[in-house]
Amino acid sequence: PRGADIAGGTIQVTGSILHDDEPGPVISRIHILPTPEGAVHIATLEFTDLQGGISALTGDTSVIRWLQGNIDLPPRFDQTFHLQPGSPCIDAGSPRTLDAIQKDLQGQPRVFDGDGDSVPRTDMGASEWQPAPCPADFDNSGYVDTDDFDAFIRAFDAGC
Repeated sequence: PRGADIAGGTIQVTGSILHDDEPGPVISRIHILPTPEGAVHIATLEFTDLQGGISALTGDTSVIRWLQGNIDLPPRFDQTFHLQPGSPCIDAGSPRTLDAIQKDLQGQPRVFDGDGDSVPRTDMGASEWQPAPCPADFDNSGYVDTDDFDAFIRAFDAGC
């Protein structure tokens, strides 16, 4: 589907990726349908990658709250719709989800420092990007560093 119609109430979108995989012009992703007199629909988006940006939200009787952290950039998915290295959605999710969600859909840790800035943060979308396991990453931190060298020396000294 190339969009969604919202018929009533409010919509809150946080930490999501809403992009087409079809070629062609960007059309409205979220359209808020007309309401009875006096009724107001509210669409709130934050920390979301929405193709077309704020212009992808339409509706004559709606209130649009375009909050912090939203982007309009290609998410860089692989064929299985997982983020690829260098995706702008890596470590771009809401910082408020740090304690709320422990695992992603694949059971991987939801909070991970995917961009290497030493600040763990959730990604946009349903799956947290994780680097491929490296056999030299002895402490499973996701990076090969001096801590791994120290772990190797301790294991070597212990005869492992």
